[in-house]
Amino acid sequence: MEELLSTDNIHREILDDAKRKAAKILKNAESAIAAAATDWDVRLQRAVGEVRARYDADIAEKMAEAKARLAMDKARSRLSKINGALEKAMRGFFQTLERKELLAVLERALAVRLAAVKAVAGKHETVDFSPVEVETCGLTKAEAETILGRLSLTATRINEIPAVDELPSIILWTGDIKMTASIQAEADALLLSKRAEVAEALFG
Repeated sequence: MEELLSTDNIHREILDDAKRKAAKILKNAESAIAAAATDWDVRLQRAVGEVRARYDADIAEKMAEAKARLAMDKARSRLSKINGALEKAMRGFFQTLERKELLAVLERALAVRLAAVKAVAGKHETVDFSPVEVETCGLTKAEAETILGRLSLTATRINEIPAVDELPSIILWTGDIKMTASIQAEADALLLSKRAEVAEALFG
């Protein structure tokens, strides 16, 4: 009988010890899980914060780029409109000139080009500028001959090209040398040199 009681006591002690150890293990596991959960929450919040910060920075950068691009597009559009208005105004100015004044501008432009070609060619070889072939646009044959005569030039052929606008041009060929003078080129050159003054006069 005593042996049975002793065996029961041993079994009870073993069982109680196992329960205590299991309870301790369970408690430690719960503590570890709680600590891990807390650490996970902290890490998750940190990760979310980092993602949100990167997202906000990216949005701010995109917004800044969009604003800068919009400002640039507006400036480019305004500049395009101003350039268009300036070019139209300059063409309008030349179109209002009397015919003799327009031809005088063309003659002067051709004289400048002729002098420049002679200066360069004279350093290397003699070029005969007396026989030239001529192509005109927006000029009559008589007008072309008058301009050539004033510049001491004689045309072997004058080819008249139908005018595409009201601003005439003239092209001379002598050998391999080609010289072109046009009212449009003069308008462009004048606009380039006087752009600021013209813009100020038109737009203030």
